[in-house]
Amino acid sequence: MSGSDRSGSPQFMASQEYQYGEARRKKTFNDNIHGHITLHRAAVAIIDTPEFQRLRNLKQLGLTYYIYPGASHNRFEHSIGVGHLATEWGRHLIGSRGGPGPDGWSLRNFEPEDRRHLTILQLAGLCHDLGHGPFSHVFEKELLPKLFPGNPQVVKEWHHETMSNKIFDYITSGDSGNDIDLGVLASLDGSDLQLVKALMHGSANPAADYPSAPWLFDIVANKRNGIDVDKFDYLLRDSKMCGVAVQLDQARLMKLSRLDRAKEQVIFKMTEYGNIATGLFGSRAEMHRRVYTHQKVKAVEFMVCEALALAQAPLGLREAVENTADISLYLNLDDSLLPRLQALRLHPHDEHYEAVQQAQELMRQMARRQLYKFVQEVTLTPAARRMYAGMPTAEEVIGYQSSAKFDGVQLRVQDVILCETHIDQGMKEANPMDTVLFYQTRDRDMGDRAFAMQPSDVSNMLGSVYQDKKVRVYSKNRNKTYCAALKYAFEQWANAKLKTQPPGTPWRQSRAQQQQQQQQFALPDAFGSSGRVSWGANCFGGSGPGLPPRGSAAAEIGSAADASGGADGNAAMEHDGVAMVLQLGSQGEQLLQVPSRKRSLTQDMQSASQQQQQQQQHGSQAGRGGGRSSCGFGSQLECDAAAADAAAAVDGRPAKQSKASSGGGRSSSSRGGAGLPGIEEDAAEGR
Repeated sequence: MSGSDRSGSPQFMASQEYQYGEARRKKTFNDNIHGHITLHRAAVAIIDTPEFQRLRNLKQLGLTYYIYPGASHNRFEHSIGVGHLATEWGRHLIGSRGGPGPDGWSLRNFEPEDRRHLTILQLAGLCHDLGHGPFSHVFEKELLPKLFPGNPQVVKEWHHETMSNKIFDYITSGDSGNDIDLGVLASLDGSDLQLVKALMHGSANPAADYPSAPWLFDIVANKRNGIDVDKFDYLLRDSKMCGVAVQLDQARLMKLSRLDRAKEQVIFKMTEYGNIATGLFGSRAEMHRRVYTHQKVKAVEFMVCEALALAQAPLGLREAVENTADISLYLNLDDSLLPRLQALRLHPHDEHYEAVQQAQELMRQMARRQLYKFVQEVTLTPAARRMYAGMPTAEEVIGYQSSAKFDGVQLRVQDVILCETHIDQGMKEANPMDTVLFYQTRDRDMGDRAFAMQPSDVSNMLGSVYQDKKVRVYSKNRNKTYCAALKYAFEQWANAKLKTQPPGTPWRQSRAQQQQQQQQFALPDAFGSSGRVSWGANCFGGSGPGLPPRGSAAAEIGSAADASGGADGNAAMEHDGVAMVLQLGSQGEQLLQVPSRKRSLTQDMQSASQQQQQQQQHGSQAGRGGGRSSCGFGSQLECDAAAADAAAAVDGRPAKQSKASSGGGRSSSSRGGAGLPGIEEDAAEGR
């Protein structure tokens, strides 16, 4: 019988050879990140199951969609992309195992074992996210602690990787009714399926788990250094969908990688150090900072988790997590939980009626954009981490409130949310680049020998801190006065416990500086209210760097000083980190600028007073002479030169010698700040 006649026979149509050889064949997908990709027929068989199709209803970034409208992509397309990249990278690495030769690197021919490894890699990449719960990482990090507040062991032991392995077993078993035989589809046996699950979970010691090919563990879930196709895909996909640019060039990185034959580990060309350090790990940290831990994203997560915790009984959330015998309950959980919650209608006499009403009200607040209010955050420095371990409680922060400052507002524990966000490069406080190995092609004697590199080998500009920890405070009460009171209490707590102050918004800083300057320059009424405005306009409104602008508090006090009519005294102010000591006397006014890193304003004022007394005792004629301008230094040119010399002292530059219009060629040091003790030392330190 010919092949065509045989393919149409009833016996062949009913055989397994037809079922898995003809009906199930490889498929090509058009992906918006990687273009046209083709997957093995075993992968297609798994994709065409209800368990894998569930990933269509799990958004890749969970609730980030409420802040970034473009973040509507799901785990389904991400999983297909990871499966594709795992196959492509594995194919390249297997080909690179030929090693160096006289004519360059030779490619290795593919053996049956190599093809089996490629199929295993594709299945591991495809199924690595099967176990994710609703709203992705929010489920395990935020919701589970609320569902099991008295049972932390459940939260500690639950991992989406473990659930992925269970769902994979369920898909390939007869219990699911999918009728998938990977032995027929891909010639995989039980040990191969165990390897698929091991690659999905990852291993910190791959040489012990799979000594024949430990490099396979570097592809999908790399626990050695974090360079894997999962990161490649989600960084490219998430950044594109959110409109955030990243520097990752994953195609180049994969192309310039090889397998170290001695260690059976993926190594990279030494020129790719920057592509990995900044393009991969730096982009990961940037996406966490700008997208994954966005202030409003966290506010939405808090509201959704609170609503689901209130309605967990009617929705069956706790039972779906606890009942490990019936995995189908968990498979019913996806992002459709929110529409199901909004559609719940309970009888008023139902015991869960009030809780469901509160949960639905939270959903209505989200729809009206009445989110929990972000109040303030503080970055924990290394010293602050040593000083204060753990998270503060709401009671502790509220203990620093001041009702008198905010119209008697009383903060409540139930309105305060405190959280800690970690932004790192994948290995907490460690540098992941310390575990990456490289090769070079410049020295033929090196061959394919792998070696490590230090940041200083590449650039001195690479940082030495690899993790940021922030403590944030949110308010459920959106009242402005209430939030201001909570912000004040949080800042007082940070100052007392962490010895640091959270950053303020620019307009708040400006207002605080203005109030501080007004208090510092509150002069006695004896100075009067009228004066020569040109004093401040000339000396403070000039073009010299580091000087206050026209109309500032410094200009106002200069005008008031001129109006004093010869009263003696001193005043001081801070402007951009520079201490300005205003020496007021009957012989003229002097503005002395001193870098204030070491010396306090009080010390500067005392030094200025001592200098004035010394000048009077020695009969100094500073500030006198004909042709004086209204600024008190002499001519208009002399005034501008004094401002430039003062700025030069701050910047650490030598002051220019200027001639007085009528003072006999006095140098700028006699009227600037060069004669004040400590100026030269501080200025030299700024060079």
